[in-house]
Amino acid sequence: MPASSSDGLEALLSAVAACGADPECPAWRDLARVVDTAARADPSVTRLWPPHATGGQPTEAALLRELAQQLHALASHDTATRHALTEWLRHHHGPAHTPPGPPPAATTNVISGDSVLHGPSVQARDIH
Repeated sequence: MPASSSDGLEALLSAVAACGADPECPAWRDLARVVDTAARADPSVTRLWPPHATGGQPTEAALLRELAQQLHALASHDTATRHALTEWLRHHHGPAHTPPGPPPAATTNVISGDSVLHGPSVQARDIH
């Protein structure tokens, strides 16, 4: 999961929403395994799985959001949940599963004025 806690939660919320509610989807089945792992640390997570709304209860989307929030909270202090969730995100929603971002901006290196260089550096006009 990303370093920032809020970024990690947003990535998880996005991944769970993208997974949809298709029980035939491999990501959905693997998420069920993550919930099983999390339930070892906190059995109350099982009340959110599977997230099917019924009369008078929150919508399925709200249940998925609550599930993501609870999994994220558990991952912050339970190693097994963190590992299972990280692997699930990497496998089903890693770089190969997300659209590429904008290309990096071109960089220029200019040393002038009061510039300070840290670490090894070479200043030369020509290197042959």
